Amino acid sequence: MANIPQFTPNWGAIGNITPFTHRDNATYLTMLHDLSQYLTVTLIPTINEEFSEQRVASTGEVVDLLVQVNALIETLNTTNISAEDALVEIQAINASLPNLNTLISEAESYANAAQLSANGAQLSEDNAQASAAEAATARESLPSTATKRVLDIIHAELTNAEILVVSDSTTNDTNEWVYQLFNQIASDWPKHTVLYRLWNDTNGTYDNPLTLSTGTGTKTLTVFNAAISGGTALTWTGERAKLALYGLDPTLIMLSMGHNEGNISPELWRARYMMLTENLTWNLPNADLLCIMQNPASDNTRQQQRAIIYQEIAVTRGFGFIDVGQAFIDTGNAAALSIDGVHPNAAGTTLWVDTVKPSFKRVKNSAIHNQPESTLSMVGDNLLVNSTFSEGATMLENWVLSGGATSARDTVNFESSELQDRTTGTERATDSTSVKFTAISGASSVLSQWIPTKRLKPGTWVTVAARIFVANGMPVTTARLGFGGNANGSGILNIHASNIVANDGFTWIIHTTQIPENLENFRVLVYIDSGTTTAGACTIDRIVMTPSKLPYGA
Repeated sequence: MANIPQFTPNWGAIGNITPFTHRDNATYLTMLHDLSQYLTVTLIPTINEEFSEQRVASTGEVVDLLVQVNALIETLNTTNISAEDALVEIQAINASLPNLNTLISEAESYANAAQLSANGAQLSEDNAQASAAEAATARESLPSTATKRVLDIIHAELTNAEILVVSDSTTNDTNEWVYQLFNQIASDWPKHTVLYRLWNDTNGTYDNPLTLSTGTGTKTLTVFNAAISGGTALTWTGERAKLALYGLDPTLIMLSMGHNEGNISPELWRARYMMLTENLTWNLPNADLLCIMQNPASDNTRQQQRAIIYQEIAVTRGFGFIDVGQAFIDTGNAAALSIDGVHPNAAGTTLWVDTVKPSFKRVKNSAIHNQPESTLSMVGDNLLVNSTFSEGATMLENWVLSGGATSARDTVNFESSELQDRTTGTERATDSTSVKFTAISGASSVLSQWIPTKRLKPGTWVTVAARIFVANGMPVTTARLGFGGNANGSGILNIHASNIVANDGFTWIIHTTQIPENLENFRVLVYIDSGTTTAGACTIDRIVMTPSKLPYGA
């Protein structure tokens, strides 16, 4: 490790200081200033530079560790695992990561390692055994750590705070759980004024705030409730998302979705939910994401099936989650807690609030929630060739465009370009690498590329992420993703059911599928317009397909 520069004072030893009086040609204020300069100008940059090298070397192992620890914590939260079984799990983690203690010891030597050391502290056997004992004696879930940062910000009273809720008609009324939750806990923050604002889909803005409590201080906490009747994961990926979500600066996002996703395949449930979570974390990187599993429906078990998929995504990505659905099931009569088989009645709302509320009790010195950045910001093993339409001799080299659609460089709506005019700091439209595709009426238009089957292992997953611009007014059949091919002589075609993605701006559209056995051939499909009576158009900046359950952006 590099030598850290030492602090050399220009004054003598400090003792019996009377503030703001002279001592050895310096005032106490001067001493504080000199110390502050040393810390901010010399010490912290040196530590950051040194630790960045350590972080690069250890990132992979730490990410593996976080995935395993998150999985263990969620197991403790949602099962009756014994203390002995929890200890075995922890010992297995320690055995699989022999360098963990070294990593943590080194990290704790640096000021920037606070989060890593806090997560390392979660691995102490005493804490884990205590958590296991608590889970074994009480079925209720432990509070999620995803709320820690926003609670710390509120506690410190340094700035205003925002919480964003993204949901459907189970949360958009004052007699439902979101309003009821924050109305009850507003008094926990007596110095903050707590405001509640509901999204008005007719006006395209949030309603005027309702004041839940008036604080004695100057800071506010605003709860933005982006919830509309019939809302799905796809509802919040288009124009609404730009207006309702991405102009905010929340520290916490609470995502409660599921009821309106319909009777579609589990792969599409996964794709739609992941498309929403990754767009949220990519566009709002400073926010922690807390996934709320909704109550079950009375006439089917699809909510329980979706909850398994959603929880897997949450654990894999490091999101927090609270299983409200399981709390309903544990009563033994979930149907009695609903007014219509979907929307909770008063008793159901009380249970929902009581299940979420413990996560909003601040615990001093509790573990820091460490949520990795969106994988859309990372580079994956791209299976596609010429994925940016700029890597071959021709614009669409290795791609097949069918159905009579046309293509041209988009010099109006583009996101990437080959060159940047560095004299003015702007990108030149003539260097755009984005391509505008326009379908013709009377034919389904598809952009496709075949993937070598040797690159695809049966039983594993592939995920495609496309950065696409869809103008307002385009048909809902525009810009849909799918997979085609043959396995065991049977055709496979899995179109991503897409709607309301028009947003006059670029967004990520994501699809994922599991590779079948005895695969004969396989291709990725981008439907410029899957309809035959419309002529949709979209601009594609890049398409990335990786052998992973997660989407990558490059």
